[in-house]
Amino acid sequence: MTKPRRPRRTKEDIEKSINEAAVDLIGRKGFAGVQLSDITRQADIEPVVFYNRYKNLDAFYDEFLKKYDYWVSEGIKRRNATEDDATPTIDYCKTVLNGLITDLQEDKIMREILRWEIADANAVTERTAMLREMLNMQLVFKFKKLFREGESSIDIAVLSALMISGIYYLFLHRNRSTFCGIDLNDPGDIERMRKTVDAIVDLAFSTLK
Repeated sequence: MTKPRRPRRTKEDIEKSINEAAVDLIGRKGFAGVQLSDITRQADIEPVVFYNRYKNLDAFYDEFLKKYDYWVSEGIKRRNATEDDATPTIDYCKTVLNGLITDLQEDKIMREILRWEIADANAVTERTAMLREMLNMQLVFKFKKLFREGESSIDIAVLSALMISGIYYLFLHRNRSTFCGIDLNDPGDIERMRKTVDAIVDLAFSTLK
């Protein structure tokens, strides 16, 4: 009995199948838990078809993550577009931090990128971490010009690091346990976080002389 032939697919169809398989598998297993064979099986392609496009799984991830690099996402582009002036406003600061909360709440891949960076040191995770840091620093630099030494008691770079990393951690930790009673699987607690972030920003800006 002959094996039924797969329907003929275009290069674009195959690439779409590979990417859709990766998104689903990474969302369920994380980067470290996904094997190349998992992707080819779910995408319904032979391994040789994958290797015709990518040298190995890391090479695929390198290209795949360029679509998901955290601060290069459409969300950060949109937030940057709301503030053209050289001096950022209090509303801009709130928009950036609340946009971060929204992105991490809605996008599993974003969360898995951060989790993979913490768990594994390789060329791909080093690149994504460094790129995000460079883009973070562009935002911090805007605020450092406003929170100049002597004009505020706040070290805005340190405050930014604490707030951003705290938001990261709470989302990455949310399926392990609550943290200080906060459960980010609960929409009500996410709203509490948003209100508190806004309040901290208000306090920081109130120190400006």
